[in-house]
Amino acid sequence: AESAANAADAEFHAGWYALRGLNDPKTAASHFARIANLAQGPMTLSRAYYWLGRAAEVGGPGNAKDYFARAAAYGTTFYGQLAAERVGRQALNIAYPSP
Repeated sequence: AESAANAADAEFHAGWYALRGLNDPKTAASHFARIANLAQGPMTLSRAYYWLGRAAEVGGPGNAKDYFARAAAYGTTFYGQLAAERVGRQALNIAYPSP
């Protein structure tokens, strides 16, 4: 891949296919972990940790709730919000502006 963003996308697709298509959570987790190493921002980090959690739920390495908690730390991202729901958080942890 020519950039970290392209490499992260390639790792995501490889991980997703390993998890969903091949039912191989260990291989999937290795791809998702590479995303976390390549990440340059909250959207990519939250995606990496969320999918590491999903892989862990079905036999991959690590603790799913720990990964989801790490993803949920990025509560303004899509995967951060999905992860927050998986660890039982019902509301966004952001301050609302005064009217």
